[in-house]
Amino acid sequence: MKCDDRNCNAQSLHEWTTRAGGNRGGTRFFEWIITAFGLNPAYGVLIFVACQYALLDKKVVDAIRDFRAHVGFSTTPADLFHHIYSFGITLIDRYAFISGRGAKFQTVHCNEATIIREVGRGKGVILLGAHVGNWEYAGNLLTKRITAKVHVFMYDAGTGRGAETASQFQRPVVHHVQESASDTAVEIINALRRGEIVCLHGDRFFGDQRTESLDFFGKPAPFPAGPMAIAAITGASVIPCFTVRTALRQYTFSAAEPVYIQSGNRNERDERIRAAMRQYVDALETMCRQYPRQWYNFYRFWQGECEKRGGAGPHK
Repeated sequence: MKCDDRNCNAQSLHEWTTRAGGNRGGTRFFEWIITAFGLNPAYGVLIFVACQYALLDKKVVDAIRDFRAHVGFSTTPADLFHHIYSFGITLIDRYAFISGRGAKFQTVHCNEATIIREVGRGKGVILLGAHVGNWEYAGNLLTKRITAKVHVFMYDAGTGRGAETASQFQRPVVHHVQESASDTAVEIINALRRGEIVCLHGDRFFGDQRTESLDFFGKPAPFPAGPMAIAAITGASVIPCFTVRTALRQYTFSAAEPVYIQSGNRNERDERIRAAMRQYVDALETMCRQYPRQWYNFYRFWQGECEKRGGAGPHK
């Protein structure tokens, strides 16, 4: 059924969109360190920054504890530090890789042939990721290995940061999405009908977007239904995919088996959309269990709990 807790959804939306622009001063500082001295010094300075967040940012700490509790993990001060430090490494690596600062990264590719096969169907492909691992790295990686045109849709927080990030992408076509944008779905549908690849997130939603309440680690959480609804309209396949850090400067790109949504009457279509979303959430759960420190939604994710304790945090 549709998620009816609109007040809670609205608060969750506010929590992540108001912080989505990130700390521009801190980002500039680390970009300068990387450019002037390289990656290792940036990793070193990050230790002190991560300690500061772990000690002083109660909202970030609260969100991490909440996530780990839902997954079934206890949380020690060391866990808090390593979770925040992991997020910082992701941001540093993103800039180093996208800007071509000479950093050497290794990537392991799992099931990439599935994407190539689905592109060959000619109906377009939706790569549905999440704020787990390093999605910016994946976006550029795809264009180096797959010939189909790749579109990346990313939220524009109104800070100008989205445009700066987009300028660093090498080949993907980046589309800035705003809360009030009404033509985004049309752009996505047109790209899919041309047989191209569209990269979306399946763990966040905007404003009045339709959501479905799905069990996520034992409790209901709202997920956007838009990607699956578009797949039902266009016949595009949906492939859950994630790029996670498995070692220093090493990432693993993995694509799950594709999800297909057949057409039918409205009730049948809604049931199939929900079933497809369930497959995506199952894949997301698996990834979170394997790499819990790479979950980067630093706000209260589960519905019904936002009134108990609020929370936001740094966001990509």
